[in-house]
Amino acid sequence: MSEHTKSELGTQTTIDSTHASTEAHDSHHEVGVWQILFESNLLNMIILAAVVIYLANKYIPKILTTRKDQISRELTKAKEAKEEAEKELEIAREKTQKLSLEIEEIKTEAKKTASAIKAGIEEDTGKEIELLKNRIRKEISNAEDEAVHSIQKSATNAAIKLAEETLIKVSQNEEVQKKLINDFVSDLKEPGKN
Repeated sequence: MSEHTKSELGTQTTIDSTHASTEAHDSHHEVGVWQILFESNLLNMIILAAVVIYLANKYIPKILTTRKDQISRELTKAKEAKEEAEKELEIAREKTQKLSLEIEEIKTEAKKTASAIKAGIEEDTGKEIELLKNRIRKEISNAEDEAVHSIQKSATNAAIKLAEETLIKVSQNEEVQKKLINDFVSDLKEPGKN
């Protein structure tokens, strides 16, 4: 090998090594840019995660506690409303039961009242009928008495007239006169015979 060749080889080696160094440097810069981007993005993600965790630890417990308290209050209100509704339902059931009993009592009382009224009406009607019968009996008795009196009066008048006529005829006979007077007096004493 000649020196020239050696020097060319050395130069070539130097060029190759420089070229390799430049490529390595460039490739190092290429890997470095991606790595820097990755590392900076990773760092940003870690910072963001830390901020999110910090904020979550700071605000989420308050939000959860507030929500838990709100749910607890709503459950308490719902429980109270349920208890109140159950009380009102029980009161309504008791009222309904009492109303049923009152209705039955009213029906029973109405039946008793109706029976009493019916009995009273029947009694009053019976009394009125009895009074009416008594009045009719009195009227009939009065009418009978009037009729008997009228008949007696007519009979008496007829007897007097007959007696007058007979007396005129008999006045000439004394014995017959006595007998007629006796018969007339006995007829007056017994009005049912005529």
